[in-house]
Amino acid sequence: VEIADGMLNAGAKFALNVDELNSTKISDIFVGLQKLRIKPKDRDSDIITLGSFLLSGAEVLPFSKEVKIKNISLDEPKATLVKNSDGSIDLANYFSSDKKIKQPENNQSHEKPWSLALESISLKKMGLSFNDKSIAPVVESRVNELNLIVKNIVLPSEKPLFYDLSLLVNEKLSCSSKGSVKLAESEVDAHLKCADFDVVHYLPYIDKAALENLKTYKTQLNSAVV
Repeated sequence: VEIADGMLNAGAKFALNVDELNSTKISDIFVGLQKLRIKPKDRDSDIITLGSFLLSGAEVLPFSKEVKIKNISLDEPKATLVKNSDGSIDLANYFSSDKKIKQPENNQSHEKPWSLALESISLKKMGLSFNDKSIAPVVESRVNELNLIVKNIVLPSEKPLFYDLSLLVNEKLSCSSKGSVKLAESEVDAHLKCADFDVVHYLPYIDKAALENLKTYKTQLNSAVV
């Protein structure tokens, strides 16, 4: 793949204290990325686009292994995926590599782990197109818009993080959810509401499963919305 377009801005302040290395700090970190376009080298159509990405108000204490971030935001990230007839995903093929990465030996389990504190992360107007060519007729699924806000991410910690999610799929299915999640305990306290799931849109999957598992099967499904 190649980056067809995009603009990157970044900056930070660095302070080193040779008498007290633990106070060494990288502060006022910001990273901004605008109008990113990624495409295959042999094609003109984009597979990943991003309106903007911003990381702001970040601070790193490298010797204390602490990372603090005020805000991360992504606006209009969009991707296009195709599942080929052999079951492979084109996006995975574009980023695949024949090089084998040697995994480092884990001899540092006794060391202090890194800690992360992220006040807020927001994902706005995410879009995703997925064409499944492994089934006939081809099924296209489209996430028209996904918005997600997550606050109070602290790792490691037993405190809950809070989220707010809204989703629109295939211009019909709408979902909304709010709640909290405790990662350390895998505990979720949430409210979820979805409506207008068009079953007929995914009829090819129903037909395939039935033909593979039933001796006789025939159905005509013209309308079914949950």
